[in-house]
Amino acid sequence: MKLTSPLPPFSIILNHFKGTIPDSRHVIDTSGGDQGKFSDTNGNNWSWKIHIKPATHNGHTGSEIQASLTLESGHAPDVNLSAEFPQEKWSRENFVLVPGAIYNGNRYTSRRIYYPPMLSEPAEVGPDVPCIITDIPRLNIENGPSRFHLLSGDASVPAIGYYSPSLQRQAWFQTTDSCLRRAKTVRVP
Repeated sequence: MKLTSPLPPFSIILNHFKGTIPDSRHVIDTSGGDQGKFSDTNGNNWSWKIHIKPATHNGHTGSEIQASLTLESGHAPDVNLSAEFPQEKWSRENFVLVPGAIYNGNRYTSRRIYYPPMLSEPAEVGPDVPCIITDIPRLNIENGPSRFHLLSGDASVPAIGYYSPSLQRQAWFQTTDSCLRRAKTVRVP
């Protein structure tokens, strides 16, 4: 992952799924250093490593984080690794981008429309009508908790960006997953 502003506190989480439904999560305690071992609630044994180093690009400073997780013993077919960067002053005004999938958090009025997705009501069509999208992954259009769940292959580039106007903070997270069909989860408080 690459970050283009000072590194905020973060957590690394191992998420277990039953099919496509999140089942349990294990927050990896990274306070003891840059590597460790743990057992999850399913009895699997894991080892992890995190390497953080300063990074500069085009005059912008930040941090580069490399995190890896290895299943040492057990069986865990439906898991993913996620990073959470809690924002105490999260705002609906924050801009969230996943190239090719999410623009401004996809915070628009949505409709459940079957394929092919075409609006047919006269009140929903025209140049002066606010944007209406189909039922796709998106953040809450109102204030309050929001999240979306994507496969890294859903994005044109396996990356997530955000900008907070009130904090004047921006970040760009880019993954280098060897298997582009693994799930990535984004949770916004």
